[in-house]
Amino acid sequence: MPYCNNCGASLPEGVRLCPSCGADIQSQTLPPPPPPMPQPTQEEGKKRGVLLTAWLIFMLIANTGVTIYYFLFGPLIMAMLPTIPSWVIYALGIGALLNVVFTIFLFKWKKWAFFACCGMALFAMVINVAVIRLGITSILGLLGPVILWLLLRSKWNYLE
Repeated sequence: MPYCNNCGASLPEGVRLCPSCGADIQSQTLPPPPPPMPQPTQEEGKKRGVLLTAWLIFMLIANTGVTIYYFLFGPLIMAMLPTIPSWVIYALGIGALLNVVFTIFLFKWKKWAFFACCGMALFAMVINVAVIRLGITSILGLLGPVILWLLLRSKWNYLE
């Protein structure tokens, strides 16, 4: 609804004079509407934070290192531990490589990547306990997803 520039009264449609003050409505120039406020995009509103960013970078570096270790030194590991089937070394290497991919998708706020990282940690723990027989030290591998969850829980609604 238009308003009188002179007195601020609301004006009915089609009037030439303000019913309140008598000002000529036709001669009034309306100020241009203010430009629309830019709305922050969804990505601008998502602040990852220093700790989560540092943890994700650590995950990238660590999983890349583990992948390289298993694939470059797989034969050496198998020679040192002859009771371990060779598929275990390569399965753990592929799991670490997949964690690199999942971490990249966590940078893109994908919820499924968090659950995939948790699944990989469980997979590695089962292999370490059942095949390699590392016991309690295998359970420490579950610490990574717990830390990730603690860092993500306040930002969980950002995940898609």
